Amino acid sequence: MVVAAENVLGVGLYSIEEVALYARVSRKLANRWFFGTNDGNAAISPQLIDGKFISFLDFVQMTAIREIRQKKGADRVPLEKIRQLLAIAHEQGVTHPFARENVTFRWHNELGLALPDGRLIEASGKHRRAVYLKEIVMLYKGDLGYDSEGLANLYHAWRWEGCAVDMNPHVRFGEPFLPSCGYSAQSLWEAATDEGNVEAAARAYGVEKKEVEAACRYFDMLQGKAA
Repeated sequence: MVVAAENVLGVGLYSIEEVALYARVSRKLANRWFFGTNDGNAAISPQLIDGKFISFLDFVQMTAIREIRQKKGADRVPLEKIRQLLAIAHEQGVTHPFARENVTFRWHNELGLALPDGRLIEASGKHRRAVYLKEIVMLYKGDLGYDSEGLANLYHAWRWEGCAVDMNPHVRFGEPFLPSCGYSAQSLWEAATDEGNVEAAARAYGVEKKEVEAACRYFDMLQGKAA
């Protein structure tokens, strides 16, 4: 199904395969979290309802969930507790909580939610909705940029030798790109393959060698660490 361009400008647009690659999870896991399976409900309700497409904010939420679920043992956060937080956030009128600045928190294997009125409540476990007053730990810090309303509008996907690969829903529908030259990371990565080496690709695109190298290293990282 085709999604009208005017509906996704500034929103970002990814296929399930792309979001799995960029978030470094398996396609099966991404599909389960967004669309559910016969064995369980989805964890995240996609922002875009026209076909199976994922928005930038949903991608950011997935990277946050991936991060908090990486811990093993007693501190591992079950997916059901992710669902509990998202349900309470919806109840409180907080959209995309994992993509907001200083809104979602974790202590051990429980999750907390900062509400617009300033209260911090428990959002998972048997004490859901209780006001939480103890010391807390923020889930994630340095990889996101936020707009004036505290909602994520930039994801710093990769850095190498001073070259950045960013994802911005207002640029190329959220496709990873190098702000230093404006080209997509995939274009430079494919050029290195097509031209035979990094140097030839840099000449063909009129960019610095390190920019092509950064794009190549970024895609090598994605492919090497996809779960």
